[in-house]
Amino acid sequence: MRFRIFTEGGVAESIQTVVITDDLEAPNLIQNGEFEGGSDPWIILPISDGINVSFDNNEAHWTGVGGGHVGIYQPIQVLANNEYRISMDISGGPINGFLV
Repeated sequence: MRFRIFTEGGVAESIQTVVITDDLEAPNLIQNGEFEGGSDPWIILPISDGINVSFDNNEAHWTGVGGGHVGIYQPIQVLANNEYRISMDISGGPINGFLV
């Protein structure tokens, strides 16, 4: 797993191997993680110009050049002392990204 964090002061990166021994049997917080039928209930968060997000073929695609930034998110409500899971497949190419 590779995480890259961008801040006003620079960039930090961490690469770690994550071993999952048991699957968590808790409700999945992500709705429409398969992007079936489009982007509902995902919200596009434009940060700076140069990158676009499109939803097609049950996938979200980031395209563009020029160092722009954009993300997608869902507002999620959780209760203290409960276990939840977030299940999604993430793959990519030359565009740097992050998941919060």
